Amino acid sequence: MKLSLMVIVLYLDQITVKAYQREISSWTSELFPEEYNTWWSYKSGELGGPETWGTKSTYVNHQKKTLWPFCQQGRQQSPIDIQTERLVYDHSLKSMIISGRDEQLELIVENVGQDLQLSVLSDDVFSMRIKFGSVSSRGSDHRIDGRSLPGEIYAFNGELYGNYSQAAVQPHGLVAISVFLRLSNTSNKDLLGVVAASEKTVFKGQRFQLKGLEFRSLLPVTQEYMTYEGSLPFPGCCESVTWIILNYPISISEIELKTLRRLRIAQTLWSGSMADNFRPVQSLNNRSIRTNINFSSNNNNAECTVKKQISYMVYFLSYGRPCGPVRAIRRPLWMQLNLRQLVIILNAHQ
Repeated sequence: MKLSLMVIVLYLDQITVKAYQREISSWTSELFPEEYNTWWSYKSGELGGPETWGTKSTYVNHQKKTLWPFCQQGRQQSPIDIQTERLVYDHSLKSMIISGRDEQLELIVENVGQDLQLSVLSDDVFSMRIKFGSVSSRGSDHRIDGRSLPGEIYAFNGELYGNYSQAAVQPHGLVAISVFLRLSNTSNKDLLGVVAASEKTVFKGQRFQLKGLEFRSLLPVTQEYMTYEGSLPFPGCCESVTWIILNYPISISEIELKTLRRLRIAQTLWSGSMADNFRPVQSLNNRSIRTNINFSSNNNNAECTVKKQISYMVYFLSYGRPCGPVRAIRRPLWMQLNLRQLVIILNAHQ
């Protein structure tokens, strides 16, 4: 849908925000008609809430198919609660290097209803989303030792594929870099610019162009992180994401959070708030969470091998992509398996 909006220019530390009319693509499932990508929500207990994802069926080309089956049946779902005592130090994990982090980006800030989405104009495989709560004691998708933070911002990238939608349905198709938001009296300059742009995208479907943002400024000064294999934390819950969660947050103020809480999930002021746009944490299911943080660097016995010895109990699937319909067609059996031959992992010993 194209928008005919009055041009608005806001100067804020060399960041320019203005109305934008070009069509850009947000993530949608290509497996089902477009209308099924809009009815879901993050609100538990409501129609389309997280507990209903993957429980509904529809007819596509006269065939009955479950909507987003991996949301219910997947074994590598996100987000998760990161238990710090279970982190595995992996000495083979190197410091993270992000190319292009010093470049000034030209973004589209868009209210897509469920989320505030940031898309880079020059890159069809790069997208960011911001999570925040209705109160400052919660808001992040991931948790640390059961504790939620006020917010979380993450960037998806899938350079191996032509666009974001293609990468999302391929094994290991996406990398997500996640940064927690902590409450502070100070503001992050470029995050403040994003929040300023959000004031022009209060209603679903509104979008604005943001120039001059440096991706570097949205990243904390750290080379330490945690990583695990997971999924998109929203429908279709594709298990195609390698998560990289930085161990240090960036700052957001209470005023900025209040601005984000004004965002609406539809085109009217009386529609619901976008706040609390996070999914409940999912079961770890024997996955390891690796880190390059050596908590006991002075202890010679602290380092353990991360060489995997894995056995799988598997079902062969009739559909091979990481967010396609799940339908077992054989009995389970024990065998060695190439991970790229997509299966449901019922039991893994690491």
